[in-house]
Amino acid sequence: DPNIDPTLYTPSKRMRMMTSALGGTASGSFLISKVPVTSQSHIAPPVLEGPPILPMPNWNLLRGSRPEDIENLSAQALRERVKALTLSLAISQQHLLARDGMIEAANAQLVVQNIFVGKQ
Repeated sequence: DPNIDPTLYTPSKRMRMMTSALGGTASGSFLISKVPVTSQSHIAPPVLEGPPILPMPNWNLLRGSRPEDIENLSAQALRERVKALTLSLAISQQHLLARDGMIEAANAQLVVQNIFVGKQ
């Protein structure tokens, strides 16, 4: 339920939820089954992904800029600077979200591999 406070999810509750979700899938159910793993069982190879191709933020907006310089800008120059900074910040957020997704996927693969190794 998306309305539940995420701080109420303790690690043990998260583990139970993940185990339940894995048990409901064809590919993940063997990880939580009581059947021993044999030499015929193989761990899934990792899925390696690179970051998506995204435009780079304009880091030049940070170079040579001091907070006290803002007082000397005209209203139009200030609006243009805010617009450029907002765009650059939105691009930076896209990079963070993409990398967070990659880290989450990599960690999920590690969990699955660890469960598999623990069954051997």
